Amino acid sequence: MGEAARPAADREGLDASGARICGPAHTPRGYSGAVTELTYTVPGMHCGNCEAAVERELRLVGGVQDVDVDLDSKRVVVRGEGLDDGALRAAIEEAGYEAA
Repeated sequence: MGEAARPAADREGLDASGARICGPAHTPRGYSGAVTELTYTVPGMHCGNCEAAVERELRLVGGVQDVDVDLDSKRVVVRGEGLDDGALRAAIEEAGYEAA
């Protein structure tokens, strides 16, 4: 069935009742569903500017879909597809910090 022939709700990943449809046939275009989550400790972060710099650099790395930075715990969680640990660590270093 072509994209245009499917009901609008189905094209958005919802069934006719509005419930979320899961599965490969209903995965949004450009998204494989294989999301990886990597967590880093970045002890040198201490302020909002630190947080913004790390987040900004990580978002430039291919495959990154979401970045959460917690200054209190010094933890950075990166979610995405096909994440490259080396590239993520290099991005943190580019921001001026070291991932432990």
